[in-house]
Amino acid sequence: AIGRPACEVLAGIPTLARRCLEPGAGQSEVVVTTGETLRIYDLNVRALQDSRGRVSGCLAVLHDVTERQEAEAIQRRALEDALQATEALRENERFLSGMFDAIQDGISVLDT
Repeated sequence: AIGRPACEVLAGIPTLARRCLEPGAGQSEVVVTTGETLRIYDLNVRALQDSRGRVSGCLAVLHDVTERQEAEAIQRRALEDALQATEALRENERFLSGMFDAIQDGISVLDT
């Protein structure tokens, strides 16, 4: 794609082509859906200027971050699940501790 117009390279992905043409686009995250496939790109856009300072082109760098973001989402969900399980165990421990403290009779556990 080096040296080819952005509109030509990104013809199949109009969202990205439009983003490249926006002035001062800079860096952003772009979500592209093609059919049933969703991809997430880190888009970095810079205007190219000639010796007189006029915009002569556009440099666009796309980095597909879909898999990284999916892995981060899985990691976040696992952490949330672990925190919920820990809180449930603490609640159960408080309940049982309160039960044992409230019982005035002795408790014996016999293993036969």
